[in-house]
Amino acid sequence: MNRKLSRLYGLLGLIPCRSKSYNHKLHAHLSRLVTGIYLNSKRCGTGAELLRDLEGLPPKKAIYKLQLKVLRILKKTWQQQKKCLLAGG
Repeated sequence: MNRKLSRLYGLLGLIPCRSKSYNHKLHAHLSRLVTGIYLNSKRCGTGAELLRDLEGLPPKKAIYKLQLKVLRILKKTWQQQKKCLLAGG
């Protein structure tokens, strides 16, 4: 997570021209995680805030956009945790 967001997108294959460091295992893990979130939220009606702007999109496109959102959330959380640890808290 200690990389620029655009570099993480390349590492996970979320941009059209995949870099040499494309990691299939990480991409598969993120895809399974996001697909589970998407399907459970559709089935149970939870996570409305997360899926609000994905309504009306085809499932593939919605899952792709959700992958980008989840990656941004993970990056932001990691940065906050790092700041907290550096501050001694």
